[in-house]
Amino acid sequence: MAYIDAFDPPMCCSTGVCGLSHLARAGITPVAWVVNQSLTPLDVTDPVLRARRNHEAVHLRELATHGKRTALEAWHDDTLAVDPVGA
Repeated sequence: MAYIDAFDPPMCCSTGVCGLSHLARAGITPVAWVVNQSLTPLDVTDPVLRARRNHEAVHLRELATHGKRTALEAWHDDTLAVDPVGA
């Protein structure tokens, strides 16, 4: 399976949502948000992962206020199975 990684650092906060003012100034309105490596759709039992999932929910609620659609890509550990340099 091929992967595409796009990295855009946050504009001024940990979520990057505050960068919306820059998009609005350019006349760009986000259609949807894609959240990669999300713990939210998973049934985690480890206390540390549960805490991270709960913290993630805060950011997902904030994203919901900025767009009509949010797509969650569940966390999976096979990301490193593909060699991006040699592929």
